[in-house]
Amino acid sequence: MIAILDYGSGNIKSAQRAFSRHGAQVEVTNDFQKCINADGLVIPGVGAFATCMEGLLKHRADAIIDARMTKNLQTLGICVGAQTLFSFGDEHDVVTPGLGQWNGTVLVMSVAERQAKIAENPERTERIDNREYLEWITFETRYRLCLEQRPLPAAGRRGTTKIFSLFC
Repeated sequence: MIAILDYGSGNIKSAQRAFSRHGAQVEVTNDFQKCINADGLVIPGVGAFATCMEGLLKHRADAIIDARMTKNLQTLGICVGAQTLFSFGDEHDVVTPGLGQWNGTVLVMSVAERQAKIAENPERTERIDNREYLEWITFETRYRLCLEQRPLPAAGRRGTTKIFSLFC
């Protein structure tokens, strides 16, 4: 069973439909034991980093995620759900502590950074017209991850992953 974490935010229905269409048994829940015992946990996310963190903490989802990550159980964050796994989120002139599972701060990309990202992907302009492409790529790459140079204390590190780049 795949548990989709219900913490009052996120693209829950879209995630639920996507997994169901591929034959997975899916349950939308914030029940601690169901989330821990699930084959996989999905952390959906839509909206501001601070608002998502508020919802996660209100529903004690931080404890669910920490328990799964400590045991290295399959956990997938979607968009802001993935961003909350890092140390901090910096948007709208507010730095909000994240779940701290991985070192790093999620930052809003500058216009220059977005334009550089667009220049790195010219092949996408062949599929859609420029105006739509620019709106799409600007949305797609609005945030970037800044990896911290200093490690978290051993008690603060959870799980392992290979991250080559994160743009959301």
